[in-house]
Amino acid sequence: MEWPKAFPATQAFFTHEQFQAVHFVFVDNDVLISHVAVCWKMLPHEGHTYKTYGLASVMTFPDYRNQGYGLRVVAEAKKYMEQTDGDIVLFHSDQVGFYEKAGFEWVENVKLLKGKPDHPIQDDERPYMLFLSEKAKLHRSDFSKPVYFGEEVW
Repeated sequence: MEWPKAFPATQAFFTHEQFQAVHFVFVDNDVLISHVAVCWKMLPHEGHTYKTYGLASVMTFPDYRNQGYGLRVVAEAKKYMEQTDGDIVLFHSDQVGFYEKAGFEWVENVKLLKGKPDHPIQDDERPYMLFLSEKAKLHRSDFSKPVYFGEEVW
């Protein structure tokens, strides 16, 4: 398989056990065509704690790309997240245009920070969000301040 970016050796591909991942797949004749993991964690930010969902390990086997399979699994994952008790959806990607088609909002003013808490660095990919709960919608402007996500952004 091809991958736009190689995963670091420290990143657990497909498992995301620490984030209670739920996997969405498109399979045809026992062949995995497309996959996305929905993860969640509690994210403190600006005096509030948000149940935060996100997408991880999004992939489509190269022979099946640009045929809508990836968009289908991402759309199903989005429906799932919208029906949870989550406050926000937050993830990052360098795939311009793809997630917007699935209804995610590129939030240009959100700056995601990762790494060591005492010396975080800014993430270099585009942040995408959905504000699900009333609490999140009420405090949306708080996300114009840098958001420390953790060691890595899923």
